[in-house]
Amino acid sequence: MPRIMNGNAFVAIENHLNNLFDQVYKHDKHDRPEITLQVQAFLDDFSESLVNHCRQLFINVREEDVIYYKSKDKRKGAYSIDPLSNYSDTLALMTTLLVAEQEDPTKRVFYYELFIQLMNSCYRKGDLISATAIWTGLRNNNLEEYVDMHQISAKSRLLWRECDVELEKINNPKTSIIAHEELRGKLKGVLIPSLNPLIQIQANCKQVYDDRCAEAQEKLKEIEPKLREIDRKMHQFLNQLQHDNSIWSQEYYNYMSTIYIHQCQFEYLCLLREFDAHLGYPGVAKEFHKDQSAERLVNLLNRCFQENCRLKVSPPNEEVVALLAEVDEFNRIYPGDLTLDLYDLVRENCQEVKAKHMGRDTSKIMAGLKQPRGTPGVWYDSEQEPQDVEYIQPAYDGIKLMNELGYAIEAHQPKVTVVPVGRMPCGFFKGIPKGQVVEEEPMLELQDVQGIDL
Repeated sequence: MPRIMNGNAFVAIENHLNNLFDQVYKHDKHDRPEITLQVQAFLDDFSESLVNHCRQLFINVREEDVIYYKSKDKRKGAYSIDPLSNYSDTLALMTTLLVAEQEDPTKRVFYYELFIQLMNSCYRKGDLISATAIWTGLRNNNLEEYVDMHQISAKSRLLWRECDVELEKINNPKTSIIAHEELRGKLKGVLIPSLNPLIQIQANCKQVYDDRCAEAQEKLKEIEPKLREIDRKMHQFLNQLQHDNSIWSQEYYNYMSTIYIHQCQFEYLCLLREFDAHLGYPGVAKEFHKDQSAERLVNLLNRCFQENCRLKVSPPNEEVVALLAEVDEFNRIYPGDLTLDLYDLVRENCQEVKAKHMGRDTSKIMAGLKQPRGTPGVWYDSEQEPQDVEYIQPAYDGIKLMNELGYAIEAHQPKVTVVPVGRMPCGFFKGIPKGQVVEEEPMLELQDVQGIDL
């Protein structure tokens, strides 16, 4: 069958992998350490290039583009997330093509196993986008059915099962955020999060937020007229008081300064509590990224962006970049729908599945590979600093009006004059006999002010 791809970078990586295959398949125990180091070096260099390239693309993404994501058919112009999305698709396609290109089933097993190891390296280094892309490429087009999985080493099969379970959790919107948080704690390193499930979570959260906003607006239409009616009555009474120069009785003043003001407060509070109880605590924020429905998503993205931006990113291997560019170009100019045709291409090129036994020595090489570590960075477990959040609330003038009304009522506080009874030791009085007590007699109580509408 004709080759699927013939690009220079694609052929170069195939030649390199074929050379590794020949050495691994034909080696003996004396040169096993050297061959193991060669395989280790390939995986380290390739995975590090992918991680650096992916991290640079991730840093270039605007965080708000993820939080307020819109699909291509709903936006205009360039979008910062597109290069990262294209990278993920290209890496998945490259993985499928490199494995499916191998007509020799034994060599196909070797390629498949190396990409399992490469996927594991990216995963352990916290690059969940590259790991997910390779994982997707190994599963696409029923590729696993055309690989003799029995000939893959026990170590690689174990890694495949582990990554398969973990990446399934990470890329499932129902478990993605929890899986990201758990892995972040497990690796103690910086994560490049898998954005596809997070974008799906964003879409679901945004829909919930939009529904709650609509519900809040409907409730506002019901509550605000009642609040405005209380405002109107208080405005009217305040204007009346400001033109009232009459003197109030103490009893009437006590009523106005306590019962009347508290009754107004009570009416306001009843309506506001009805609004809050309908929407639940703490209500609906005016901005989606500050609402409780987006809290965990935003916190995860904030930490990932901050920690990745603090790292010094090394330039990726030029050969890896050239390889990805060739695959991307192949996908772009392919005459037809590659997604549909690739299944037939894989089936036609991988008809023979039974592979030769790779031997115990090969398994020892794979078992001797070192587990990569997470990318160290600024690690902290402290809580996010609280942010100022404005919530959707009904508009009313109650607080201002009640303050002004309180001042107006205070201005009508009656002044009680005390009239002394008996003689005082001053003026024309001659004095008070020793032992005589001065009695005080209050003025007659004034009548209630008439004509004030409560």
